[in-house]
Amino acid sequence: MDEPTTVSGSPAPGAPEVTVAVERRRVDCGEVSLDVHLAGPEDAPLVVMLHGFPESWWSWRHQIAALATRFRVAAPTLRGYGASERPDGVNAYRMDRLVGDVLGLVILTVVVRMVSEGSVSILDVAVIVLVAVGF
Repeated sequence: MDEPTTVSGSPAPGAPEVTVAVERRRVDCGEVSLDVHLAGPEDAPLVVMLHGFPESWWSWRHQIAALATRFRVAAPTLRGYGASERPDGVNAYRMDRLVGDVLGLVILTVVVRMVSEGSVSILDVAVIVLVAVGF
């Protein structure tokens, strides 16, 4: 699923158009796995782009190009859409479940990077996760 693609957009009105590479990944966010498109430097601050109904990550293609020059951009296709998992039942789409998906994506994108860089320990990650889920 790591199909490379590019997207283009302008960082400001009248500015030249920028084209950036976008990496496609399947990300296990805990309860479901999401189809996520990533762009920009891996060590840059994270921006998560969330689409509405009935859209997908592609809705953000122009903004991804503009933001990826300074940020790590993650544009998931949310549960129930496109190539992301589609759990059964209305309860699978409650707001707390959708927020949990995004939280899982952020933890995997930012915290795992921090562990690999040595800027945070596994114990720190456990504390971050416990605080994030409200324990």
